[in-house]
Amino acid sequence: MPKKEKSFSAGEVIFKQGEPCKTVYTIVEGKAELFYEINGKARILSRKGEDDQLGADAVLEGAYATSAR
Repeated sequence: MPKKEKSFSAGEVIFKQGEPCKTVYTIVEGKAELFYEINGKARILSRKGEDDQLGADAVLEGAYATSAR
């Protein structure tokens, strides 16, 4: 699978909890938050930085377990 770079604005949602996993992301620059939506409020689970991956665990499960922004 070819690697592509994609930029996101601050606060922009990268993927949502429950969506089918289509992509695994590696953070090249910046930071991201993993969070759950509970009763319309975001509950931050962790923060990721450069060289961290987002969505790698979802590949086997088929869907993202959390949301990321």
